[in-house]
Amino acid sequence: MALAVKIALLVFAGLGFGGAGAALAVGRLRQITDGEPDIGMRALAFVLALFSAICTVSATGFWGVLAFGGVIAWCSYVFSAQHVGVFTIEFFKPRASEPAQR
Repeated sequence: MALAVKIALLVFAGLGFGGAGAALAVGRLRQITDGEPDIGMRALAFVLALFSAICTVSATGFWGVLAFGGVIAWCSYVFSAQHVGVFTIEFFKPRASEPAQR
């Protein structure tokens, strides 16, 4: 298979996995706020993940779905969920009275 076709398939797969992660984050937010699951967002995430998995398997093989798609979908979910307010990531800031550790 030509290299350009493999790159195109992986670009489409990356966009699809990213969209699937974002759709899962939005669906989770709606479940938290409304109290019932958003079937439409879950279905969208499933369709995007399925399309992306097919593109990835065609370009790299089955292990590419886990290595490439899993990482992209997870990162997209974490960034999107934090952005929409499902959770926050905080860091430890030492008090002024405490010396900084090195």
